[in-house]
Amino acid sequence: TVLLSKRESHKVQPSTYWLPKDEEEQQRLVGQHLAFKELFEVHILSYAFATNTLDLKRGVSIVNAGCGSGAWVTVYVNSFLLFQKNSSSFS
Repeated sequence: TVLLSKRESHKVQPSTYWLPKDEEEQQRLVGQHLAFKELFEVHILSYAFATNTLDLKRGVSIVNAGCGSGAWVTVYVNSFLLFQKNSSSFS
């Protein structure tokens, strides 16, 4: 079955992502991220978990794969940069 739409879709076949890949979809994904963040009142990978578990002084790598628009990683990185800038814990 082929559903014709004015939305932009993935050209790679077979794509496992069935939803559109246009600006409207990006905005929906950001809205979904904000809704989940509000619903759970925190990021799933919480700040407390990260600071107690990850070696932030040596640096860490986080893969943001299959997580939508990247809104999560952008907010998370910015929150760490702000904390790092305003805290004597990180030198």
